[in-house]
Amino acid sequence: MRVSLLAIVTCVACGDAVLVDDTGLIRSEICDEDIDTSPPDGPDCLMGTLSCGDTVTGITSGGSEIWNSDFHDEAFCFVTDGSFEGAERIWEFIQPAESNATVKVEESCGNWGLSVVGWHDEDWCPNVGAEIGRCEGTNLNTQVEFFTQSEKRWLIGMDSRDGGEVKFRLSVSCD
Repeated sequence: MRVSLLAIVTCVACGDAVLVDDTGLIRSEICDEDIDTSPPDGPDCLMGTLSCGDTVTGITSGGSEIWNSDFHDEAFCFVTDGSFEGAERIWEFIQPAESNATVKVEESCGNWGLSVVGWHDEDWCPNVGAEIGRCEGTNLNTQVEFFTQSEKRWLIGMDSRDGGEVKFRLSVSCD
């Protein structure tokens, strides 16, 4: 029988207490939360709309499965290391003109990739073969920052890496 030991430590980059198990892996308190796995409300892949100042808690299970490794590669999202063949959660975000925006992974449990995709069509979500004008992404840092001179529509996606389930808390801030 294997016993896992947990210790509470402070993560300087996180700003909050996090749990670390005996293997040294950081375990966020969000791992134990019960999160709704209902499918996207739409249209198409969208969970809803986020605005500056919003924070959302989610789980990739039950999400759409249209963004995969090929999509991230074609769109030059800079999401690397692993396969993205699992489910993702996607929200619309309308960035105000003349603003800097930051999408930040506040907490997570699982291997993930974060993408912010410039997309104009309100009726469907882009997938492989779609002409993407701009995409920012990461799975190495906890945030993506971007600027726009005129109002711009983005799709913010939290994707599961290697088909695993990811629980997360995202925030959007603007200045």
